[in-house]
Amino acid sequence: MLKTCLNLPASTLARGVTRAISASAVRANDTVERPNEKEVQQLFNADSKPRRRHAFSMNRVELIGGVADTPVVRATRNGNEYVTFNLITNEEIRRASGERESQTESHNIAVFGRLSEQARNSVEKGSRLYVSGRLHYQQGSLKADGTRGPRLPNIVADIVQPQVLCCYFSTEKSGDGTKGETTESGDCSKKQQGWISRMLTGPQFNPDSIQKQSHSSLLSNSEFIYELTTHDTKPGHHERYLTSFGNFSNEVTRAVPGAELVGSWSVVFGNQDQVVNLWRYNNGYIDVDAYMLARGQDTSVRAAFDDLGKDCLRRRSVLMKSFSYWGDPKPRDASHVYDLRSYVLKPGTMIEWGNSWAKGITYRREHNQDVGGFFAQVGQLYMVFHIWAYKNMVSRNDTRQQTWLKPGWDNTVAYTVPLIKKMKSRILVPTKYSQLKMANPFDNTEDLSGYRSTGPVKSYTYTANRSIEDDVNFYEQEIERYMQESLDSTQRSRRQLEASEQIGVATAQDLLAQREKLQSAERNLDEIDRTTQQTQRNLNSLKSVFTGFFKNKFSRKPREPEPIPSMPASQSERNLTSTVDKLTNETATAAPSSSGARTLNEQSRNAIKGTRWEAMDNEIDENLDAMTANLARLKNLGTALGDEVEDQNRMLDRIQIKADKNDITVRHQDNQMKRLLGYKGVPDKTEDTAGLQRKK
Repeated sequence: MLKTCLNLPASTLARGVTRAISASAVRANDTVERPNEKEVQQLFNADSKPRRRHAFSMNRVELIGGVADTPVVRATRNGNEYVTFNLITNEEIRRASGERESQTESHNIAVFGRLSEQARNSVEKGSRLYVSGRLHYQQGSLKADGTRGPRLPNIVADIVQPQVLCCYFSTEKSGDGTKGETTESGDCSKKQQGWISRMLTGPQFNPDSIQKQSHSSLLSNSEFIYELTTHDTKPGHHERYLTSFGNFSNEVTRAVPGAELVGSWSVVFGNQDQVVNLWRYNNGYIDVDAYMLARGQDTSVRAAFDDLGKDCLRRRSVLMKSFSYWGDPKPRDASHVYDLRSYVLKPGTMIEWGNSWAKGITYRREHNQDVGGFFAQVGQLYMVFHIWAYKNMVSRNDTRQQTWLKPGWDNTVAYTVPLIKKMKSRILVPTKYSQLKMANPFDNTEDLSGYRSTGPVKSYTYTANRSIEDDVNFYEQEIERYMQESLDSTQRSRRQLEASEQIGVATAQDLLAQREKLQSAERNLDEIDRTTQQTQRNLNSLKSVFTGFFKNKFSRKPREPEPIPSMPASQSERNLTSTVDKLTNETATAAPSSSGARTLNEQSRNAIKGTRWEAMDNEIDENLDAMTANLARLKNLGTALGDEVEDQNRMLDRIQIKADKNDITVRHQDNQMKRLLGYKGVPDKTEDTAGLQRKK
């Protein structure tokens, strides 16, 4: 399997001929066993049934080569158009003797569906391509004698990507001022490279000129400049902000006709009270300069910009370019929700990101969800923005789940995640000024024509001021994060302590109920002991009629046994009952009292006074006070539970002693009864006599 990036470094192309190794290297004259008719799937079905889905790992082929002829547009038997072309690959083979031999092969490529439209518009003779697809066989042509020729291999492509042509040319002027012949920079030959050479070996390349082309020219082929502005509006001023924004848009449109508002959204999930606007400068930096000039000299634009700032807490902007493989944003065909995902990459990884996503974007175009992909040019560098559109949040979840089921998407994620330093997602809904939504053609209550093409909102300040603002924003975000983490931690701890307290109260109630059962068992054992004493007196009278008669006659009549008194409540029981009642009442009525200790000193509390951080700090202190009270109650409850458990252990020891004594007494009286009844072999000592036979 060929492992390669979509855009190979130019130095690699210069070192040798590009190698293309397919997963299943076959030729038309391969001698393989002929499959039956059911197994052979024709490349073009006669009916309109969908083509059979093969396993993505079956007969997988990846090729890098050049297009040998002009692509041909054909049609299947059911009328669907597709594109075919021949791709020439070059493979270098090393013989046993150490010599290297170059072998050229031709592959028939077929492209279907939406990909065929892109191939028809972008692929031409001599193009250098990366093709990935699956190997299929087509039945050979029918001969006059009724037999068929050999099967013809075809590669049905699912990825067709052009390679970056890293060839740098310099244009020299002749002595008369006219442009001379275009030559390569460095020591390359001035002779123009033919299309066959370019197709087989790639474009000629001078390694010394690798730094003469910027990343932006490698990643983007668009002349448009985009600007993403983020406005944090004052709470409660959203509608007023939109009114001011519409006025500002009209003024910028008048002053800079080339500035166009592409999208405008309000943040629903993420940063609250925030509006995100996407602008496009159709004439590139020429329109950027025109806007800067209007901001400085046009009084109407300057006044509208200042009026817009009255409803904002902070304004930020980033100048960007779009990735070449993504394309420019287009209006959606219905109302959507948008997912704005921003990534801060590690320095030096932008090319790797572009190469990985050039292949990864093909997995996410099925549902028309891809709006735009951009990389920063001015502002925070090595920052990437992806905008996705979904019908609703349910559709977003379903679409993302379906993407993960596609083989290859997990590889894209695995390659790109290590490149990321920080990432964030925000859910957006369009405002009335956004072009990235389809307006209702029957709704004429608002005229939005004045807002279809508006200019950017951006504050042009010195670089030092931008750095200070970025630092302040960063530290505020860090403070917000630490405060939120502390608040969440104290809330979780408070909930856990309250749950522990409830468990402790339930355990105490179970112990009190268990005490009642143990006391009842001990009273029953005392009653059994008293009963066995009366039974023994009766047995003594039955042992001898004469002796028993006179003994009972002259014996004093036994006193009536006194009733068994009820057990008094122990000290541990009283303490536990009192503690449970106190906890129940305090939890239901009492509010946590402040201990007076604060998490922040006086200076810090004065610094955050009147902000949302003050409310967060007060809630943290309240949670800590409640946790202190919970811990004190848990300590008292734990002590009372321990005393009660020890007291019940002593009660269990008493019950065990009384139970053993009663068992011995009952067994001894049972033996006496058996001897009176004439059973044989009754032992004198107490033991089990259940199996003895009665004397005849």
